[in-house]
Amino acid sequence: MHDYTKNPDWMKNLMSNNAPETFNEKLLLIENTLNNKGNFTYSNTNYLFLEKIVESVTKKPFQEVFNKFYSKIDLPNIKIGVNEEGLEAYFGQTEKGSSKVSAWREYYGFDGGVYTNSKTLDTFLTKLYKDISILKPSTIAQMETWTKMEPMTIPIGSGVIYKYGYGVMKLTYNDQEYVGHPGGTLKYQSFVFYNAKKDISISVVSNCSGRYFNNIFFQELIPAILDEL
Repeated sequence: MHDYTKNPDWMKNLMSNNAPETFNEKLLLIENTLNNKGNFTYSNTNYLFLEKIVESVTKKPFQEVFNKFYSKIDLPNIKIGVNEEGLEAYFGQTEKGSSKVSAWREYYGFDGGVYTNSKTLDTFLTKLYKDISILKPSTIAQMETWTKMEPMTIPIGSGVIYKYGYGVMKLTYNDQEYVGHPGGTLKYQSFVFYNAKKDISISVVSNCSGRYFNNIFFQELIPAILDEL
């Protein structure tokens, strides 16, 4: 389905601090075209409908269901509905062109509306992949049903994220394989991956985004960390 964040009106409204917040507002930004048939594509729209599916099944607000789930598995610091006031964020297209965008409200689908810290993300990865206490092994195996991402492969230094499953990606770097997911909004960037062979989890978060910061994050910072492993 068409990614509603690719609609020019979404960016225009966001820049004026008037981004669409509700499901119906975002629905109006989804173009009624099928232009990705046969190719891999990543769409934020999918999360909007996933939210509605969960609400239809549980008869409860998605935020309530989501937060209750993580509290139940002893990860209460993973939550939706965090007050961003006081959280600084910066956006930079060039080395000298950085803007403070703390006041921006993006209102992504809930893919970009979850807050936590790197220590909790490490615990999450340990529970998910090492302890296998969050999902069944059969479910994880289904998530790792890989689809090649060409032409949308993501270079990470000398490595590359080249396969996508259901909610996870595969990264190869220095002949090592990592499973996880990079993530970001126009304010933040994150990188969460697990190396099963070495039993190592990597969780990195940043309050900077934009072309310049993103390049530094994915092409310099992350490779420097992976080189040490």
